Amino acid sequence: HRRDPANLSVTYDYIVVLGWAHRAADAIAIYERLPPGRRPDFVQQAVARDYRDLGDFQRALAIYRAGKHEHPTEAAFAAGEILTLADAGRAAEALVEGEALTRHDPEDLELLSATTYAALAAGRGAQTLAFARRVLALDLGNRDARRAEILALARLGALDEAASEAARFPGLLDAAELRRLNGDAAAALVRQAGIRSQTDEDRWLTADRAIAKLDAQIATLSGEGVPAHPDLLRARFDRVLALDNRDRPDDVIAAYEGFRTEGITVPAYVLKVIGDAYMRRRQPEKARAVYEAARADSPGDF
Repeated sequence: HRRDPANLSVTYDYIVVLGWAHRAADAIAIYERLPPGRRPDFVQQAVARDYRDLGDFQRALAIYRAGKHEHPTEAAFAAGEILTLADAGRAAEALVEGEALTRHDPEDLELLSATTYAALAAGRGAQTLAFARRVLALDLGNRDARRAEILALARLGALDEAASEAARFPGLLDAAELRRLNGDAAAALVRQAGIRSQTDEDRWLTADRAIAKLDAQIATLSGEGVPAHPDLLRARFDRVLALDNRDRPDDVIAAYEGFRTEGITVPAYVLKVIGDAYMRRRQPEKARAVYEAARADSPGDF
């Protein structure tokens, strides 16, 4: 390109390759210096993606929409429009567009993948799951669709299934997402163990499962350093709730004493359980101090 800047064929390829190299600003700078004229569709697609990557959604949309009009059979332009709308905070609009287009092209992977992305951005768990599985039915190894499936399962409350899928396909979630997912799955077990309408035996079995899961998480998180510290505290707090559901007040109290020794501030929802444990052990003065701390932290809690 430097030797022959007037050679449009070379320039077009150079623009595309700069985009591949994550040098979107450089690609756009060259594109905007081109003489007037119609561009090949592959260049338009590359440049629209570069504008999208730079957050210039209006220019990206303009190119995608022009391309969609000029090349109605090229799904890449329609898919790019859906992706750009989602990135621009217009995910619900993108999803409507994607649903309409996939009704006419139900097996177009580009359109299905873009619509999955829009559904996830729009927070629509059921639609994300449905579109992700349509993609996977056509392309079993599609990692973006598998990731969307996991996040949709989590959003729909199928946390154990989501965590199991994340373990089967490592690398789809980043470390923070994986910690949050595993924490949510453990917390769901703790809540299940707290349902008092079930028999004590069933409640205790669930509580034991929750404690075992949390013990494993605590062991792992303890070795992950500062980034994992909030997740580690959450796991330790949830473990106190699980111990309470298992009717182990002495262990609840021991955990609290450990927090005090470490100088850890315990949230009100955990303090209430600790106060109850002191009451069960007929230590009302200690219980009162804990309840007062809980009230100070959460004064509106009846």
